[in-house]
Amino acid sequence: MIKERKQTTAGLILLVEETKELVRMMGGTEPKILVGGRKRFCRVWREETDTPICDRCLQVGHTLPECKLAARCRWCGRNHMSGEHKCRSVDCAAPKGTACQHCRKHCYICEKGEHFSGFRQCEGLTSRIPTPRFGPATLIVADNTAVNGISDRS
Repeated sequence: MIKERKQTTAGLILLVEETKELVRMMGGTEPKILVGGRKRFCRVWREETDTPICDRCLQVGHTLPECKLAARCRWCGRNHMSGEHKCRSVDCAAPKGTACQHCRKHCYICEKGEHFSGFRQCEGLTSRIPTPRFGPATLIVADNTAVNGISDRS
């Protein structure tokens, strides 16, 4: 394909899971990968996703479909789903499944009373997001010394 289009360069995308070995291999300010017997500069891209929080048990790392633990309400901490929460105060008009002024704030992730579980700025969640340890993206330049004749039929 490259030869047919008279191209001298090509891109390669590898999707890999971030492991300790990969971090060690890609460490430094100029990460490289071995392709065709030669070290090539590369760029590291990370998919940024929110840390999963289970809507049933309010623990981090899994979601509701996989959960086998007991339900815990994010508003009162009792053993029911948050969507089923109803304030026990007789005169409270808060709708079912919402917090009201009678709910005491408590996070089951960071164990603090500053917010409810599931607050995206919770330090228990933000401390889990790894900060990039790799250097800036490296410039991609043509390499005229690359092996010629590589195609999709090789």
